Amino acid sequence: MDLYPDGKVDTKEIVETESSEINDSTTSLSNEPQRVSLISRLRHNAFGLYSKVVLDWLLRRKPLPPSKCGRHIPLRWSGPLIDERRKQPYISNAIRTARYTVYDFLPKQFIFQATRLSNFYFICIGVPQAIPGISTTGNYTTILPLLFFLCLTVAKEGYDDFKRHRLDKVENIRNLATVLQDGQSVGINHHWLSFPIIHKLFCFWHIQKPRLNPCDGWTKVQWQQLKVGDIIRLERDEAVPADITLLSTDRDDCLAYIETMALDGETNLKSRQAPKSLQESCRSLEGARNCDAEFFTEDPNSNLYDFTGNFTLGDRTEPLTLNNVVFRGSVLRNTKYVTGLVVFTGEECKIRNNANHHPKAKKPRLEQYANQIVLTLVAYVIILTAGCSAGYYLWHKSTEQYSFYLNNAFVKYRDIIIGFAITFNNVIPLALYVSLEIVKIGQLLLLNNDVEMYDEASNTPMQCNTNTILENLGQVDYILTDKTGTLTENVMQFRRMSAMGAIWNHDKPADAVHSSTSTGNSNEKAGSSSTSHLVEYSQENPDLPFAQRARDFVLAMTLCHTCLPEYDGESLSYQGSSPDEVALAQAAQQLGFSVLSRTSESMTVKERLPNGTDKEHVYIILDIIEFSSNRKRMSIVVKCPDGRIWLICKGADNVILPRLKLANLAEEKAVAVRESLEISHELLRTQEQQQERASLDYRMKQFVNLRQEERPSFSKSIRPSFNDFRPAQDVGIPTDGSILPDSAIFTNTFLHIESFAEEGLRTLLLADRYLTLAKYTSWAKVYQDATTSLINRQQRIEAAAESIEQSFQLLGATAIEDKLQKKVPETIEKLRRANIRIWMLTGDKRETAINIAHSAGICKPTSEIFVLDSEKDSIPSQLQTVATDMQSSSHKVLVINGDTLSHIEQRPHLRAHFYSLIPAVDSVICCRASPSQKAGIVNAIRHQQPNALTLAIGDGANDIAMIQASHVGVGISGKEGLQAARVSDYSIAQFHHLQRLLLVHGRYNYIRTAKFILMTFWKEMLFYLPQALYQRYNGYTGTSLYESWSLTVLNTLFTSLCVIIMGMFEQDLKPETLLAVPELYRYGQKNMGLNIVSYLGWMVGAVVQGLIIWFVAWAGYGRVNVTDQGIFAIGDLCFTMGILWTNWKLFIIETHYKTRVVMISFFITVGGWWIWNIFLAKAYNPWPNPYGVRNGFTESFGRDPYWWLTLILIFGILMVLDYGYKAGKRCFVLEPVLKRLRWNRGAIGDEASQWDVALWQELEREAQRRKKD
Repeated sequence: MDLYPDGKVDTKEIVETESSEINDSTTSLSNEPQRVSLISRLRHNAFGLYSKVVLDWLLRRKPLPPSKCGRHIPLRWSGPLIDERRKQPYISNAIRTARYTVYDFLPKQFIFQATRLSNFYFICIGVPQAIPGISTTGNYTTILPLLFFLCLTVAKEGYDDFKRHRLDKVENIRNLATVLQDGQSVGINHHWLSFPIIHKLFCFWHIQKPRLNPCDGWTKVQWQQLKVGDIIRLERDEAVPADITLLSTDRDDCLAYIETMALDGETNLKSRQAPKSLQESCRSLEGARNCDAEFFTEDPNSNLYDFTGNFTLGDRTEPLTLNNVVFRGSVLRNTKYVTGLVVFTGEECKIRNNANHHPKAKKPRLEQYANQIVLTLVAYVIILTAGCSAGYYLWHKSTEQYSFYLNNAFVKYRDIIIGFAITFNNVIPLALYVSLEIVKIGQLLLLNNDVEMYDEASNTPMQCNTNTILENLGQVDYILTDKTGTLTENVMQFRRMSAMGAIWNHDKPADAVHSSTSTGNSNEKAGSSSTSHLVEYSQENPDLPFAQRARDFVLAMTLCHTCLPEYDGESLSYQGSSPDEVALAQAAQQLGFSVLSRTSESMTVKERLPNGTDKEHVYIILDIIEFSSNRKRMSIVVKCPDGRIWLICKGADNVILPRLKLANLAEEKAVAVRESLEISHELLRTQEQQQERASLDYRMKQFVNLRQEERPSFSKSIRPSFNDFRPAQDVGIPTDGSILPDSAIFTNTFLHIESFAEEGLRTLLLADRYLTLAKYTSWAKVYQDATTSLINRQQRIEAAAESIEQSFQLLGATAIEDKLQKKVPETIEKLRRANIRIWMLTGDKRETAINIAHSAGICKPTSEIFVLDSEKDSIPSQLQTVATDMQSSSHKVLVINGDTLSHIEQRPHLRAHFYSLIPAVDSVICCRASPSQKAGIVNAIRHQQPNALTLAIGDGANDIAMIQASHVGVGISGKEGLQAARVSDYSIAQFHHLQRLLLVHGRYNYIRTAKFILMTFWKEMLFYLPQALYQRYNGYTGTSLYESWSLTVLNTLFTSLCVIIMGMFEQDLKPETLLAVPELYRYGQKNMGLNIVSYLGWMVGAVVQGLIIWFVAWAGYGRVNVTDQGIFAIGDLCFTMGILWTNWKLFIIETHYKTRVVMISFFITVGGWWIWNIFLAKAYNPWPNPYGVRNGFTESFGRDPYWWLTLILIFGILMVLDYGYKAGKRCFVLEPVLKRLRWNRGAIGDEASQWDVALWQELEREAQRRKKD
């Protein structure tokens, strides 16, 4: 049986259709002539060659053609099933999240390492240096350290990936699946099957070794041993090991309930159904073994929301849809057992098709700027080499050829050029990259041992999985976060309800008082009462109208759901397809109405009476009109114990409102409420903008101790309180038990709904009506015909429902809290102040996502929310409207769903228009997004905003793709397991740890790495400038000013600690300051620590200081030196001065956070240098040489006072210049700002985030002095 109608896919037709769509969507661009440049053609040809040689042949990544008839899987089979596309057995069920395999690790690493600018530079230097007779500094001083460094780097990357392989192995072998098979097959990694020889051996084994039958029946096997065509049995709460189509369930209606949180982030349970014909045939073990059904399915793809296939059983053919399949990553809930046929395994499962299979190795953002510096230094080395070579040419013409003692000493120009290039190559030191690895190991250890990011509840510390991109944490521009399990705890709690025009706070259980993690407002509103008080009143006064409607409201909560009661011993709980329904059922139970049992025909409800006794009622279930994304409501028709027929409906307010009996009046009141709230919001927007401008002033003034009475309070949110517009009628229970007029109830209820929504609570309206028997009977026939229709069934069901869901009476509204994790709103607010834009990407529905965005603070109460929906107007017109409306200065949030995003992604001009809006919006909410769409959004931001740095954070398997695609990936060790945490760059236990990870450690690591790079280049320029200046005095022959052994150990012994210690431990500001003023994070975002301006400033300083060292040393000692005629005396003077000044400046002047480690390192380095001089004086042979090292320091120039006086003079000049510059900066730059702060003259303004770090350090010192006083 063919899956496709004609047995094949007309690819030509598809291509022509796609081409016509592309042409239609790009009409505006077709007027311009399309020209293919030579560079484009070369790039295209190069990519084609790379794809053929590297991807196809070496890495075995050939694109698979589509199968002609789909995947064919017989239920009864013998031997391995063959994949038509590969002509080989289907791949195994093993998964791989690691980046490399045994055979592609070295090629990938070779390409990755060779394309790094620094490595390429050192290869270009090291290869000619190894040629004998050219280098003046040794043949292997560059190439051997480079090879050692590269080996260490590759080994480190290999070890990190080996750890990922171990985690993959745990995933593949630790779980056991119950499978019905006739024997055990040979397990082999599917990657090896891509090689023809291994494939032939594998097929030969299967031909020669048929499957045996050691244990006839159900067998436990490891997940990786599952194969396409296996029949598996799953029991309740078991995870699904592969994509399966259902064969049978334990229920007569063939239903099974699954949880897909790991797939799409949705927390509600979904129902799946086994085909009835298969249910009858495969329910027993013998029936499953003898069933001769054949299945035809689509080829593996990434679409989680569609599935196409069919099966034949005898002479019947039936379709297979999404309702009949269960994907890997799902969990079986509320179902005792199911059996299923494995259709997709391993990397071909839907969840793995949505993963990023070949993530690229991540590079730190600072490397880009370091490469720019390296390029400038390469240019400097080239200029210096050319200048010195030209100097040699002139010296040869003027001196060398006329000097008899230099006869035949001419050096070829080629050798002199290469020699100078090798001599000055250390201006770009290899030690920079070796020491940087040491620095990053230290940063990693400090990060892992921060107890502030340790979660005591789960005993989970912060875990850094890679130290390559630590500095990226200080430069994040976009955070893309999952919702369920990342922002929320996935715990639904009933908080409030609005009934009869009043708010009722739910006080059961006792801990219902809002904590800091509540999404709602924590204050109890004046005049509102508790739900238990309402129920108690209705039971004590059953004849009053107010009490009767109150009882109806709670009873409607009890009946209008699809939850099933479950007993664990004596405790009663509920399981349902939606966590909201479970929360409503639990709330009703807490209020005295419990569903004891439920069948498809009836529900038994227990009501707790005021005297403490219980009374049971049986409600006959006549019909259930289920919830759908199109209807946005759910209804139930029940027959009450008194014989009345009761229709109850719950749904979104915009759906229930037009179906009310007084819909016109309700709509009028709803519009009036919206208009009044919009006026309030506009006033609040103005107030918010004023407070935002003043809030930074307030935080700055805290450092200088202004008068307490002048400090505004910014601890409270400016979110509008319900009390600000609370009507006078909201008085709880009326004294006479009467009900408010309909107009007042509508007004109050809509105000309550707005208040609930602004607090981030999920709202539902409940409405009801009673039906006559005749009315119900006539409608029931129409509805029964619709449910059994074979044509347009869903449309007919919705039409039948529409006819009965009218003329409702409003019962009230419920408010449910999706509990946030600790300190989420506080963290979101701090990250926003740090100029980080936050996107929420979730698989949940739009209304839920917006509610959580409000409660988490992603949406402000005054935010303008723009919704893009492909089911409404045309997408281009919506984009144009949004672009026009985004001219205001208020906080703007864009909401889009996955289907609309797919339409936009398919059309280049729409894609460009959509992502052009990104800089204008403050936050984006993307709902119903698949894992591949999440990764696609990350990649699109990286492409459209190349200077922006993205961070993705999530906790489930559906977040892995975006975590791997982002610049920085953070995983949360949550309820969904460790899938995201194990492949992420950093793993934390709670979302609020993100603020310390970024604002504190991110800034520290950025500052440390930036300073390390700058200081390293500075000290190399300082040391090698005198070397270049000395060439004038030796005829530009390349003779070194410095003694060779000292030069060899320079970056290892005497200038390594000063940059390594700074790179590990430096703290420019206190953690408390960084958390209190998140605006300081912009320092890293704007790359103020390492840019061309700061680099040139330090290089100019190095040049000036190098000139001073050389010319003062030459004038003060070189010309008057009579005790030592060798080069070593003057060279050692310059070398000593370089070491002393480098360590003094970096340890004492530039290091702000001076600890015991800093001071000990300083004395060890400086003291070690003098010991080294003594060692050289005794270790050198007494043979004559140009340097005269033997006894030079101990008996020759070391006893010359001119040498020491010159050393002190140079050090004094450098000290005066450096401290003079800092004093001038403080006097003319910092002091005016400090005076303005002290005297409170003028507003500080937003420029405070641009202040020099020295000003903030001075503010901290003043605060510390005041604290001591």
